[in-house]
Amino acid sequence: MATAKKTQEENQAATTFIDSVWDTWSNTVNLFYSSQKEADQFVLQAIEDQKDSLEQFNNHLDKINDQQQKLRNELQKNVLENIEKTAGTETKKTVDQWNDRFDEVFSRFQQLSVTPYREGYNVLHKTQEQFHDTIKKTVDQQQKNRDELTPLVENFTKQIKNSQNSLLEVAEQNRQTAYNFFKQ
Repeated sequence: MATAKKTQEENQAATTFIDSVWDTWSNTVNLFYSSQKEADQFVLQAIEDQKDSLEQFNNHLDKINDQQQKLRNELQKNVLENIEKTAGTETKKTVDQWNDRFDEVFSRFQQLSVTPYREGYNVLHKTQEQFHDTIKKTVDQQQKNRDELTPLVENFTKQIKNSQNSLLEVAEQNRQTAYNFFKQ
């Protein structure tokens, strides 16, 4: 009687061990999936932060350009008013003509200085958007794969646990049969 109880306890311990091994494996797979999700979100957030930085850079370029234009217009207005007051209308017209030429030169200078940055921004922005779309599609596909694999892994784990527990039961039945055979 004590031997049967001891054997039953051993079988229960073996069943518990088998279940815990496969439960641990299943939990590890789920933990791996969770860490992948976190990594995916980290990458997507980094790309969004980069996009925000690029937009801020572009906004700063616009502000600088606007500030330069405003400052230049104020300076021209003040110079023309002072010239008209001190040198007369004819001189003001001459200076105004020079200002028109200066505006043309200044406009070209701005194109030479700002245009490369603007074009670089446009190329970088388009590339960044394409990269973001590619990463987003990849992350979505990985999530879809994880969603499809999770029930398969759970089913596989359940089947393995059941198979090993069934083998344990068969081994116990064979042991019991052998014991009874030699006992007689």
